[in-house]
Amino acid sequence: MKRFVTALAISAVALGGSTACATKKMVKQRVGEVDNKVDTLSKSVEETQQRTRANEGRIGEVDQKAQAANQRATAAGQRADEAYGAANKVNARADAIEAASKRLVFEVVLS
Repeated sequence: MKRFVTALAISAVALGGSTACATKKMVKQRVGEVDNKVDTLSKSVEETQQRTRANEGRIGEVDQKAQAANQRATAAGQRADEAYGAANKVNARADAIEAASKRLVFEVVLS
């Protein structure tokens, strides 16, 4: 019986000393650490969202500017095509005038 009581006492000390029960202090400490991490991540997410909103606005502005530049480039291309056509007409008229002046010189020389 004495052995049984001794064994029981040793078992009780072993089980009582090795239990994995969390104390209130330890739980508060761990929860506090997790809360700090969550707060830090929340702030980081909010900052990222603000930067994203700002970037979306800038992207919209750049898109509008690019569309306006494209319209101006298209208009400039059309004006260049018109100028090329006008230059061709002028060149044709200059060739006609040159041919007419050579004919006139040839007729004057022959007469």
